[in-house]
Order: sequence, then C-alpha cells, then structure tokens
Amino acid sequence: MANNIPVEDSLKEEKKFFTTSPIYSSLPSDLFGTDSLTKKLTNILYQQIKSSMPEIFNEIKKKKKDAQEEL
Repeated sequence: MANNIPVEDSLKEEKKFFTTSPIYSSLPSDLFGTDSLTKKLTNILYQQIKSSMPEIFNEIKKKKKDAQEEL
C-alpha cells in the first residue's frame, strides 16, 4: 500500500492509464504494467537460478568431500 492507496486500486489505475493513454493504448498490453514486469523479472530470476545451480551443486559436493576427508 503506497500513499494509503490499496494495491488493488493502484493496479486498476495503472491499467486505466495504459489503456486510455494515446501513446500506450495502441501497443500490446504485455509490454507494460506491473503484471508484465513481474512476469519478465520472474523469468529473468528463474534463468539466473537455473544457470547458477550446477556451480552451486559442484561447490556443495566439493565442500562435502573436503569435510569427509577431514574426518
């Protein structure tokens, strides 16, 4: 809640802005807005996590091996 405006109302205002704007109303709706931004950022984060996982697993395996060798 920003400026004491409920999120739901803010999202409605955002949608109204983009659908009535002379500039934005002619563009595909998936190019702007909180929902679009959330989906794009989620995808970027997913791809980053996916690409980092092999390195993380290798590091865990190495540390496990090092710890077992110490015992």
